[in-house]
Amino acid sequence: MRQVERATDWTSIPLLLDVNDIRRHFGLSRHNAYALARHLGLRIGGKRLVVSRARLQAYLEGEPSDQDEARPRRLAV
Repeated sequence: MRQVERATDWTSIPLLLDVNDIRRHFGLSRHNAYALARHLGLRIGGKRLVVSRARLQAYLEGEPSDQDEARPRRLAV
């Protein structure tokens, strides 16, 4: 069985995380890791999706961001 590298503190996490880093450190499914990266991240080179450690930490600790208010919300129908 593959060993999961769960994050134990913020210093063990890279400054920029791609989707695979998010999956590995936080134990999320591929779908949820992409959803989180699309919500918080930015595209580099038109294809690569990354999230900064600081932005992810602020989001997980419940700090609102300007981008959260500017993004339109999707409603489940």
